[in-house]
Amino acid sequence: MKTHTTALLLMSLGFPVLADDIAMEDQSQILTGAGDPASSKYFQPPKESELPDNTYGQLVQQGRAIFVDTKTHAPDYVGNGLACANCHLEQGRKANSAPLWAAYTMYPAYRKKNDKVNSYAERLQGCFQFSMNGKAPEADGPVIAALSAYSYWLATGAPTGQELSGRAYPEVPQPEGGYDLAKGEQVYDAQCAVCHGPKPPGRSSYLTGWAPMPAASPSSAACRRSWCRTTCEAR
Repeated sequence: MKTHTTALLLMSLGFPVLADDIAMEDQSQILTGAGDPASSKYFQPPKESELPDNTYGQLVQQGRAIFVDTKTHAPDYVGNGLACANCHLEQGRKANSAPLWAAYTMYPAYRKKNDKVNSYAERLQGCFQFSMNGKAPEADGPVIAALSAYSYWLATGAPTGQELSGRAYPEVPQPEGGYDLAKGEQVYDAQCAVCHGPKPPGRSSYLTGWAPMPAASPSSAACRRSWCRTTCEAR
């Protein structure tokens, strides 16, 4: 992995280091059974205290800043208010939430969505284009370099090319007895309205930028197809 580190550092030249302040819609590149029960033993990414105090560490911190506050640190490429961390929970560390440590070591990988073998940079570009309704950063530019460095660091010690437990989102079984609209309304009021606003959906919310958008809007489409599909249908 030393070669990758050198390449990332070269890509970072000229990139300003900001103060320290990521759904996989298409999972066709993930093998079956990738999302295991919470009782399974998962790979443990390094702690932030273990990050080296050098140029590489600064690049990783830059990637983390972009990951958790994408709209602020990569505004030219984001078309809604989403951040990478909205889908990849706990700053891309959480198992069963498409963690970066489980994704980075599996690329290049074939993806059915675009019918080709994708590099990790191309996978990141796809998130900006589709999940964030924006445009793809340059593959050899500073945004992708920083996010790649952050992913590479989280995957420190992870086996290359091996499907790690907890990589995907867990499969959500259909509720016994089918879906209950009345119960769904109660769950919406208790869990969803804080972001999406009270009924009718999309009319008002204190989270401006993307959350109040109606279900049919482009800004909410990627969220609806991926993260919301996983979490909301589980209710």
